[in-house]
Amino acid sequence: MILCMALLLLTGCWNNRELGTLAIVTAIGLDKGKNQNEHVFSFQVVNPSAVISGTVGQGDENMGPVTVYTETGETLFEAARKASQKAPRRLFFSHVRYIMIGEQLARQGINGVLDSFERSNEIRLTARLVIAKGRTAQEVLAIVTPMEKIPATAGVGALEFSEELWGESIKIEFDDVIRAIGNPGREPMISAVELLGNPRAGQRVENIQLTKPDVIEKIGGIGAFRTGKLVGWLEGEQARGVNWLHGSLKSSVLMVDCDGKKDQVGIEITRSKTDIQGKVVQGKPQITVTITEEASIADVKCAIHLSSPAVIYELANKLEDKTMLQIMSAVKAAQQYKTDIFGFGEVIRRADPKAWGHLKLDWPDRFSQLPVEVKVKAFIHQPGMITEPYLLKRDKKVRNE
Repeated sequence: MILCMALLLLTGCWNNRELGTLAIVTAIGLDKGKNQNEHVFSFQVVNPSAVISGTVGQGDENMGPVTVYTETGETLFEAARKASQKAPRRLFFSHVRYIMIGEQLARQGINGVLDSFERSNEIRLTARLVIAKGRTAQEVLAIVTPMEKIPATAGVGALEFSEELWGESIKIEFDDVIRAIGNPGREPMISAVELLGNPRAGQRVENIQLTKPDVIEKIGGIGAFRTGKLVGWLEGEQARGVNWLHGSLKSSVLMVDCDGKKDQVGIEITRSKTDIQGKVVQGKPQITVTITEEASIADVKCAIHLSSPAVIYELANKLEDKTMLQIMSAVKAAQQYKTDIFGFGEVIRRADPKAWGHLKLDWPDRFSQLPVEVKVKAFIHQPGMITEPYLLKRDKKVRNE
């Protein structure tokens, strides 16, 4: 009896898969097909012999680190099965880190192509989603990248550090998009990747052997969706404003004026906190955004004394104004597209569920006219390693002479 009970706890090997029979897919691309319901799927597969390292073997320098297999189909798994006619191993999706959507397909609509991704027991919901801006996903996934042997790893790293250090892109996981599509109070948004250079040259191994590659991938810009379709881009300061409203801005650098000259002082945002409150007054929704941020002085091009509290206070006020302008720029852009990528509708729903019951029926139109109040409080704690810029020292010497 004890032996029989122990058998229930033991694992079997009836569905085991030998590593040598698997083709590890690190990224998947989706593009519009020629026919209405047809899509083009691209699978970025690792070449093990090209990426192996260590004392036993240093890899094959003449072989590309990845191979991209392309197949058409109405669903992911139809295309994956058809790709078995080309790939010598079974496609394995548990290591997919990157799902890329071509811009043309994104504008046509993505609602109908994501079901098989969500249904799969291999593809992780934490995979990053990006849009191939102005390109097909097939073109971008074929690019080999410097520094990282596997392009998907490079793409994920660029997304993370771009958001963390600059704030004009945002990390969006597959699960984030799925939840936004099913939420009437929030629309999806996805960061963009674009190619700088000649895509054909970037497909050759020689591209990563150059000190200045012929083509590189650049992360930047956020695509705004409405009812599952890409309707426009928020770039530069607007994209940074999206991060502020999303509460995901970790760090960035803003330039403010000094001595009547434009962009003379660089201020580094070191910490930011976002609070969004909503209410319904006489049937009309209202949103209040409160931003609290901490910063330090990064660069000074004018003669000011940073040990003066009055100077620091003035710079903090200018930082508040600059932050508010960027946030409102993002709000106005989204309102123009009639897409609530900030989740203001969800805030209203939590604040007044009863009122939301009828507001959600025409929320895109109401959102486009939604009054949004932005309050910013900035604190500058660190002037850097020096409080007296060399320009100020020079002016003092001139006056003394």
